[in-house]
Amino acid sequence: MFRAACLAFWTFLYLIPAASAGDSIDSLPLPVASFARQFTQDCAGNGLGHVVVNENYVEPDGSRVDLNNDGAPDYLVYKCMFGCSKKPFAFNGIGTPCGWGKMLLSRAGQYDEVFLPGMVSQIKAGPPLRISLQRPRSLRMSGNYCNDPYPDYDARFVYELRGNRFQLLGKCRAGPGNTCLESNYSASGL
Repeated sequence: MFRAACLAFWTFLYLIPAASAGDSIDSLPLPVASFARQFTQDCAGNGLGHVVVNENYVEPDGSRVDLNNDGAPDYLVYKCMFGCSKKPFAFNGIGTPCGWGKMLLSRAGQYDEVFLPGMVSQIKAGPPLRISLQRPRSLRMSGNYCNDPYPDYDARFVYELRGNRFQLLGKCRAGPGNTCLESNYSASGL
């Protein structure tokens, strides 16, 4: 069940049209464009042109993703989804793909930025809003399993939104029948 749910989630993401390198941020939803504009000085200051969207950005085509059940769309954004017109992948990390990001949550007509301490793998809309993710030190490059001492272990960390930040609930090993998000975690769930 878990494997099928993850496969469906990632298939959904890959079937959605991705941005082409060099696309203008003006065509993005307003909260996402606002997030991208913070990199304007980085591009201009390094002589790399203006901020653009690259192929790492995927937008749900016409669908509304409402994570906090307030009726307005919410967004997951990572710095690696943007770049500069002269270097579209200027903000990609070396070795770790899209390590950290932000969840843009709608609240009373505005958007709060909530730090994401890794690459989100599962979401359970709230309240309470829960996510499971891999932390950057746990992310593996595709095809690099020869050097991986634990190729069958894929640690996931489960967080719950509390106030305006995610609180770590615990760690679980994703596997068949275990979505990680439905488990009960104690205060010392590590």
